Amino acid sequence: MYIVCTVLVNLGYFLGISKCVLAPVTQIQYLGLIVDSIAQAFRIPDDKKIKFTQLREQMLLREFIVSINLFRG
Repeated sequence: MYIVCTVLVNLGYFLGISKCVLAPVTQIQYLGLIVDSIAQAFRIPDDKKIKFTQLREQMLLREFIVSINLFRG
């Protein structure tokens, strides 16, 4: 792994260590979705499902103010 990182940095690539996953995994969160390599599927995380449900309920109740900040964070 050290050699790979060294070669990439020498080629001009920058690695954000806080975002790197150095151990092999079968599920990882990427761009807000869970990528599952075994099931070969993209899954929506449970916290996102709850936020979508809240937004849907606000829209169905015809509330005048629907917060778009539900999807941040």
